[in-house]
Amino acid sequence: MNRYISSFAMTIVIYTSLVASIIYMAEKQYEASESKESIDNTKIVVVSLMREHPCTEQKQLKKVEKKPKKEVQKKVVKKEKLKPKVEQKAVVEKIVQKEVVKEKIIEKEVIIEEIVAEVEEEVVEQQVEDIKAQEEEELREQKLQEMLAAKQKELDSFTLQLVQKINENKRYPLSARRRGVEGDVDVKFIVLADGGVSAIKVIAGKSIFKKATIQAIEESFPLNVEKSLIDFPKEFNIKLAYTLK
Repeated sequence: MNRYISSFAMTIVIYTSLVASIIYMAEKQYEASESKESIDNTKIVVVSLMREHPCTEQKQLKKVEKKPKKEVQKKVVKKEKLKPKVEQKAVVEKIVQKEVVKEKIIEKEVIIEEIVAEVEEEVVEQQVEDIKAQEEEELREQKLQEMLAAKQKELDSFTLQLVQKINENKRYPLSARRRGVEGDVDVKFIVLADGGVSAIKVIAGKSIFKKATIQAIEESFPLNVEKSLIDFPKEFNIKLAYTLK
């Protein structure tokens, strides 16, 4: 058994050494071939450079000789053509600008004058309208005051006549006459649209004159009432005097 194992180990060692030697030789050959290829490449590059150099110098010389001639001709032509054109444009632009500015100023002045005139006319018209409106308002107020004054005058006259009629119907109470009692009575009542009377009430005064006052007012109605004079029903407050003669 040991003999078989030792023989197997020896065969493995022999095979591995052979494989290693083969790999080593292959690597050496590969390195030698690469070095040869690099040397050949450098030689080719050098040769190509040596061949291309003189051609490029000739081309550059030709280009340098041709360029100055073309540039000189173009510059001369451009200078001769541009000078007169630039001067003409400058003159034309100045003349046009001056004329346009003058026209604009005149138009603005005319427009401003027209606007001012229109504004002044509108202001004057508005003032005239305001004065007319004020005068009309004053006339209306004056007429209203005159109408109210006339109504008040008629109302005062109506009230005076009413008080006179009530005084005519007034009777002095006998108990007050015997005792010599005198005094004033304040009374209010409502005159109706049909000339009647209602809501008679003594406001102030001696109670001895109350009954006589109410009777005097009731006997003074109905009245002939002008509806255009007063807005009926209308409340009246009057004072009746009781004095002995």
